Amino acid sequence: MTRRKFFILLVSCWTAFLWALSACGKEADVPEKEPDNNGDDDNGGSSGNGEEKLIENASVPSSLNVTVGEPLVVNGVGFLTGDKIKITFSLDGRKSYLCEVTAVTQNSATITVPNMDSGRYNFVLVRGDRTAPIGTSTLTVSVTDCYGQITDTDGKPVPGVVVSDGFSCVKTDADGKWRLKKHDDAGFIFYSVPETHQINVAAGSNAALFYASINNPAQFNFTLAPLPAVENEFTLLAVGDPQVASTAEVNRFNNETMNDLKTLTGASAKPCYGLFMGDMVADHPELLAQMKIIAGSSDMIYFTTIGNHDKTGGTTSSPRNADRFCEVFGPLDYSFNRGNIHFVCLDDVIFSNKDSYTAGFEDHQIEWLRQDLSFVPKSKTVIVYYHIPLRNSNYKNRTALLNLLKPFAKAHLMCGHTHYAEHFDITSPLTVHEFIHAAACGSWWKSVINGDGTPNGYAVYEVKGNHLDNWYYKSTRYSKNFQIRLHWGDDSFGGTYGTFSYGQGHKIVANVFNADAGWTVAAYEDGQFAGNLVKIATTKDEWARGYHLGVLNRNPDNYSPNNKHAYLHTLVNPSAQTIEIRATDRFGNVYSQTEIVRNLTNAGTYG
Repeated sequence: MTRRKFFILLVSCWTAFLWALSACGKEADVPEKEPDNNGDDDNGGSSGNGEEKLIENASVPSSLNVTVGEPLVVNGVGFLTGDKIKITFSLDGRKSYLCEVTAVTQNSATITVPNMDSGRYNFVLVRGDRTAPIGTSTLTVSVTDCYGQITDTDGKPVPGVVVSDGFSCVKTDADGKWRLKKHDDAGFIFYSVPETHQINVAAGSNAALFYASINNPAQFNFTLAPLPAVENEFTLLAVGDPQVASTAEVNRFNNETMNDLKTLTGASAKPCYGLFMGDMVADHPELLAQMKIIAGSSDMIYFTTIGNHDKTGGTTSSPRNADRFCEVFGPLDYSFNRGNIHFVCLDDVIFSNKDSYTAGFEDHQIEWLRQDLSFVPKSKTVIVYYHIPLRNSNYKNRTALLNLLKPFAKAHLMCGHTHYAEHFDITSPLTVHEFIHAAACGSWWKSVINGDGTPNGYAVYEVKGNHLDNWYYKSTRYSKNFQIRLHWGDDSFGGTYGTFSYGQGHKIVANVFNADAGWTVAAYEDGQFAGNLVKIATTKDEWARGYHLGVLNRNPDNYSPNNKHAYLHTLVNPSAQTIEIRATDRFGNVYSQTEIVRNLTNAGTYG
């Protein structure tokens, strides 16, 4: 190559290099434009190569109130069917939602508001691989419709599951999907666990988890694990009033009640489910979370209802509320299914201020129950549980509730609240049995007995098909066969603050803890049948009063309930050497007792 050619080549290369460098610098100086509301070339305008605009005059208002699941109209000319609109949270760009255009007019496009939070959002048209800015708007998002899907652990839809917000009920369709109009006062979305699937539980506890809180989200998806088969036989445990007020009482509940339950459920060959009858705490909401974990420490999955002492707040003119309880345990009114039993939980505590309350159900609860039961086969048995006994005739909406139970094969009612045991037969407007459970805490953890002498404990029900095949009362730290305590009718019990006697002479008083109208109680003297005992219509349990009032000096108004299951035996042979009382329940189980208790040792501590 000649010198002249080399020089020309060098100059040409250097010139090209400088030109390229200059071009790069110009491009870097051009800022990227933010979306705006102007109808200029940024709204789908040409790129300078004659390309046609996507849309013209596109815009959204600077601020909008929108509702999840409802239509949102975007203005603009040139929208097409099949377009999408991308909505991106403008602060960080990480939250974005790609929305299908559901309707197009000459001057607008319609999308459905996605499940999103309130905030400032950029709107961009997406057509294939091309985009065009639309504008920016501050959205205030609210929720009226809630929707979702229930699937199993394999991703298959679960149809026919009832979903509710506590005010209305719907059922999942063939695809497991559901949608309902959320009530303004609703706090949860929950489903009625079907008998075909397992019950989900909370982390760290066997507390049932079948709900989600409604904050802003509108979409609620749930996953259920199928059962190998419907559980037509299972054990139901009903626990009345733990009612703890201190760490010491929490420890007693754990070491006494729960340890006893762990032994029973751990030895069971059948699934075990528990119902807590309210008053998990005694006006100490700070203990609720701890109680949730401890109550869920056995092999039974459990549900709970709310009691009067679980509600908090209130003033002289405003009622207590359930907010703290719901934070821990979820909705107040709900249902679930096991085998051929449909369970319904209801809040029946109505406060008028911070101190005064009555029992009953509000009208909206009855309407919710009507809807819930409309999905239940009439061949099922319905068990309704709540806190305060329904036996009282002045109970709000009592008749309305009972009428809703009429169409079903069988119904049972279960509650707590009283701190004594009672079986009450309601006869109108239908015949139904109410199980009023003694308290796990007995007489507020001051002893190991309830005010009627029933030991601290819980009830056990054996469920088979759609009926209760057997039931018994399980006294804490005693054998299941311990069902009777005997006293002489002329003995006195007490201490520094007084003594108490049944005043029945030299006769046998039998406290048969779980007796109902279907039991017979018989006496045997020296091995020979000596007649059936006579039920005492009403009496105070003087043995329990002797301890709570005579020894502890407690308030008689709280520690003197009537004993509804006391029987009296007049000796045929006053000189009999052995006396045995046998109680036979409605299922043919026979319980026997020969020990006659003459002191208060086992009232304050376990034997």
